[in-house]
Amino acid sequence: MLYSQPRLRERNNRLPKSPMINLADLQKLTAEISARLVRSSSESLDDDIMLSLAEALPALKADRGGLLSVNNGSPIAQIAYAWYAEGVTKVPRYMNLIDHFPWGYQTLVIQQRVMSIASLDDYPPEADIDRRTHEGIGTKSILSVPLMIGSRVHHVLTLHSLEKERRWSAEIVDQVRLIGEIFVSALQRREAELILKDANDRLELAARSAGCGMWEINLDTGEIWATNKSLDHFGFAPDQPVSLRDVMDRIDPADHALVLSKIEEARRTEQEVTVKYRLACISAGQRWLVSRGRMAAAGPERGKLLVGVTLDITESMEMEQRLQDKVREIEELRRQLERENEYLRKEAGAIIEQGEVLGSSAKMREVMT
Repeated sequence: MLYSQPRLRERNNRLPKSPMINLADLQKLTAEISARLVRSSSESLDDDIMLSLAEALPALKADRGGLLSVNNGSPIAQIAYAWYAEGVTKVPRYMNLIDHFPWGYQTLVIQQRVMSIASLDDYPPEADIDRRTHEGIGTKSILSVPLMIGSRVHHVLTLHSLEKERRWSAEIVDQVRLIGEIFVSALQRREAELILKDANDRLELAARSAGCGMWEINLDTGEIWATNKSLDHFGFAPDQPVSLRDVMDRIDPADHALVLSKIEEARRTEQEVTVKYRLACISAGQRWLVSRGRMAAAGPERGKLLVGVTLDITESMEMEQRLQDKVREIEELRRQLERENEYLRKEAGAIIEQGEVLGSSAKMREVMT
């Protein structure tokens, strides 16, 4: 607590007795809130936190409260989630803590300490601005718990009692902290999911722009995750669940051994591998794909993952084939020219030899002269 023990005892003697908070019931409610937020999706999380506040704050005998988001290095706090009992004065969504609660800001954000004020008279003289601000919004008792992410305060869970002055025991403060940490953990999880989704969306956009499809193969189960572009390469429908066996069925049997050997090479060496192969269905002409992948460190829960990309290289392979055909055609023409040159040289040699024979006789010399 933030006030001296003698003064606390004096204040406790003057405070009217308030309804006790049942710790066992609060612990049960905390477990229910935790289970709810574990199941919560990114879309439902906001509603689930609001529902949890609406259950927890009355159980804590609070009339107003919420989860404040504190920006690093900024005195501006945002009330991310709030609950109010009926008829209770609402507070602005954004507030400058240094202007309105300078002592509370120093205590919660800078010193990272719990602030429990059973009565506004318990504020020290240097907290006069905080006391007058709370008087203005009708607060009688305050409990604020800083919630950490890393080494800084990221959120503050705050409870206000307006009906009567109230004390919160150390056991109750611990439960309030636990509830706050459950909220923050769920928010962190959603933030991480959204960051990952954004990164995947950007990566998939870049891959689509290059004509690539991304995939990952669980080598323990044979299950495959793939982007729709990758599924399309093999003729599968968008979002269709597929396995390694399904994909192998779409590959030309003549290339099965090559593809499987490359998968085994990637598993064994954990180095990047590349393989070119043909698809089995040639009704629309021969199609070629190239896949490049390597093992990923996915942890024991996800098994051994081979991740990579696939690109349709049919056009380049057809161009390569045409170039090879041209090279063979040119080579054949070269050989034909060599054969014809050899024939002509032989013919020319025979004519010269015949002329030399004819020119050597007396009669021919006589005719020529």
